[in-house]
Amino acid sequence: MKLSIVPIVTIITVSAAADSSDTLQTTADTQDSLYIDSTDTLELALPPSELTEDPPLTEPVRYKPLTSVGLSALLPGIGQIYCRRRVKGALFMGIEAIWTLYTIDRMNHFKYTLQQPVDDYSILINEYLETLSEYTPDMKEYQKHYDNLIDARMGYDLSRYRRRSGRYAAYHGVGWVAGFYLWNLWDALDCSNNFENNTPRSPAAAAWLSAIPFLGLGQIYNGSFSKAGLIWTIHTLLAYMSCNYNRLLNNCINKRNQVKSTQSVSEEVHPLYNTDIKTYYISRWDEEYNIAFRKRNTYLWYFILFYFYGIFDAAVDAHLHDYKIKIRLHPELDTKNESVKLNMAVDF
Repeated sequence: MKLSIVPIVTIITVSAAADSSDTLQTTADTQDSLYIDSTDTLELALPPSELTEDPPLTEPVRYKPLTSVGLSALLPGIGQIYCRRRVKGALFMGIEAIWTLYTIDRMNHFKYTLQQPVDDYSILINEYLETLSEYTPDMKEYQKHYDNLIDARMGYDLSRYRRRSGRYAAYHGVGWVAGFYLWNLWDALDCSNNFENNTPRSPAAAAWLSAIPFLGLGQIYNGSFSKAGLIWTIHTLLAYMSCNYNRLLNNCINKRNQVKSTQSVSEEVHPLYNTDIKTYYISRWDEEYNIAFRKRNTYLWYFILFYFYGIFDAAVDAHLHDYKIKIRLHPELDTKNESVKLNMAVDF
């Protein structure tokens, strides 16, 4: 549907006499003469023209794409600064710095904090096994050592789980650092302004391409490489994090069931836990299960929402891709009212 506002060209001749008696007169060599009164107007209705792009007031500055990408590969954000996108370049630098510091912290926490309890429980298990390997005539003392062994094994499983959770957190940090780094390269390519065009795009094709997750094909089809890098990064990492927390959740279920099925643990109250060993570890596994369950669902919902956002974004960008052709502005000078009009033609 085309909505056009056709401009009316009005030609007005105005008298410019020094006094009221002067008139505008054009005399030829012949006796023919033409008198035009100031109230006479000539109206021309211009036919609607084909949709063509208005000439740009200023051409966008184009930069070398290999240079912008190469600079951003050396240090995130430098390519954007080279393309005169200083704020965007500073943002990429800040994002990379924050995620790098977070990843280093997670890796140190995993390496030096979570590893030590696992080793301690391993030593205790070996000691209790050596003690139980000897014949003990006192059954109460034997039961005590056996309960200590079960306690050590359950503590070992829980510590290994927490160590695994910490390792996943470090992996997630590394993934975000790498993902934002790749997005930075795509954005630097986009900032070079070498791939801009106003060729019409099909919103349906863009939406169907964007329906393929992880690749950002709808955004690439529209020529928006920066958004394609963002889609690729967020889709991949949210799915990866959801899968990891689903693995932890299944591990919690298995270990909790293992504790519940253990019948050898004494029902006496443990001196450190203020409850029996079995009840204590069941409650610990329930806590870990709830944490893993909540995080898995949270990142899964984020993935679903961002997936549909990618489809919507690709369709809208395709529809507005040739807006410079669909929306045309034409200025008009109105001498009668001493004003300037702006006519607009919209095709939608």
